[in-house]
Amino acid sequence: MSYVLATKLAAFITKKNFKITICDEAHYLKSRDSQRSRYLVPILMKTKRVMLLSGTPILARPNELYNLLRILRPDIFYSFKEFGLRFCSPRESYFGVDWTGSSNMRELHLMLEKGLMIRRLKSEVLTELPAKRRQKIVVPCDNHAVRKISLMLKRVKTWDEKINEVGRDQDGVL
Repeated sequence: MSYVLATKLAAFITKKNFKITICDEAHYLKSRDSQRSRYLVPILMKTKRVMLLSGTPILARPNELYNLLRILRPDIFYSFKEFGLRFCSPRESYFGVDWTGSSNMRELHLMLEKGLMIRRLKSEVLTELPAKRRQKIVVPCDNHAVRKISLMLKRVKTWDEKINEVGRDQDGVL
């Protein structure tokens, strides 16, 4: 299910008490402050086995990695402050503590490489990936549903045209 749906169904998912969870596009969980993370990270931390998958490079800054590491190893990464002091080179700023720095990167990289992360390059798996398959499936609908869908598509087209007009006006192109 999508992260949006999982967030809405968090209470239901908690009751199911899944033993294994696979999260594709796991970089969507990197923010500690997002509603998605507030709902889903506690559920994932209680799951016996969790696999986080991402085709997107996720390590821009160590502070963005913390939430994912906490999901995988809550026994090691239980405090952001402790993690931040070790790997984020915190410094005082006008707005409080700035955790966007980095320190001890070799240690963090070694920890990830040896114990938490399997990294495969696209070139290594490209031969294993099947070709894209597209299939058109015709869904029978009554006339009322077809009219409603047509109306919605016209509205989307109208909004697209308005957005394009605003974009052209702002670019100075008419």
